[in-house]
Amino acid sequence: MARPYKERYVATPPQWKVFQPSEHCNAGERITITADEVEALRLADLYGYEQSEAAVAMNVSRQTFGRILERAHQKVADALIHAKALEIETGPVIRTRRRRIYCQSCRHDWIVPQKEVSSFQCPRCSE
Repeated sequence: MARPYKERYVATPPQWKVFQPSEHCNAGERITITADEVEALRLADLYGYEQSEAAVAMNVSRQTFGRILERAHQKVADALIHAKALEIETGPVIRTRRRRIYCQSCRHDWIVPQKEVSSFQCPRCSE
């Protein structure tokens, strides 16, 4: 039996439903990208989070975050290279408020979901 799907935290839901090239679009071909894949792209590629930090922010394991990010990269590359539209599909995600955390041991700071503040562990030093 498959493991139950774990809800992922998304701080910034996508502002658009479809993103497509303005010219020479492949006659209605669309690639579906999920909201959690867009969030993974935002955290890793736009903000430069390490995978362990981004995984904490999304409430998933580092390995799961890596798989989400890999799927997102593949879909975006396909859309860019083959001039296909990207369509965002929402799934079981939770919009959440964030809080900046500062580690006293290694002086690293990162952002975690508000409800995770009491049970966090530094992604750098594990303190």
